[in-house]
Amino acid sequence: MSQFEYTDLNKFFVSIGVFLIGLTFLLPWLFFKENFDLLIKSEDLKTYTKTAQYIINQRQSIVSSFPIIILVISSCAFLTGIFLCIKGIKGWYKTEKLKLLANKLSNDMTTQEIQRYSTSEKLSSDMNVPLFKSEKTTFNTIDVPINNLWVLNHWGSDVASIENGKMIFKGLSARLKTDGCHINLIGILKIGSFYKVSCFVKALPNTTGEFQLWCHDKLGKDPQGIEAAIPYATPSVAGEKCSLRFEAKNNTNLRIHLQYLPGAGQIEVSDVKITELK
Repeated sequence: MSQFEYTDLNKFFVSIGVFLIGLTFLLPWLFFKENFDLLIKSEDLKTYTKTAQYIINQRQSIVSSFPIIILVISSCAFLTGIFLCIKGIKGWYKTEKLKLLANKLSNDMTTQEIQRYSTSEKLSSDMNVPLFKSEKTTFNTIDVPINNLWVLNHWGSDVASIENGKMIFKGLSARLKTDGCHINLIGILKIGSFYKVSCFVKALPNTTGEFQLWCHDKLGKDPQGIEAAIPYATPSVAGEKCSLRFEAKNNTNLRIHLQYLPGAGQIEVSDVKITELK
């Protein structure tokens, strides 16, 4: 390896390990390459000055202990190098597994988006446009407060927090590409009814992070399987209302996801509501 890798901790471990293993073979070679005045004949040594004789004798005495020292150093370097290589490879393997899981999740979500479009429930690409223009709301509007009943960072990241009754999303990365929060609402719907799930969302200037409203009934009770979502998008600085249409077809449960695709800036979500449609 021509140089140490600093871009990734696992690569750094492996590069250090390879260097130490190479040092194991380099040290003995450097030692045996030099003669250290060991080839001077006794007759020739007697012709040197007393000072030169003393220095050469001291040097030969010191060099005589080098093989043991080099053996110890080489053994330690070799074992340490093997340990660092194994540690780096294991870390790389775990990271690759997470990347594969993130890619699988992203592909699954993309497949679900395509399926929703193909079944004629096409989602609006503009978060200001309601998904149900021709339908009128009537009764049973439920306000869903932003409080400690929400499960924050459900996929293990640190992008969601609650401030002054609002959900705040910020961060440049997530463990599984996206992350967010959700709330489980048990027995809140009527089977056979349609609902409008909405919220108000806005972003700070120069925000590149994106937001998605996503709902489903998969809370562990069969039958289940209905879900709806809007595409990821960056909301405006002034703020806007986004919403989706959800059918309580299988059961009376609802999980509301507020999802965040990491980027610069900050996104704020408030005024979450569920309204039954006529």
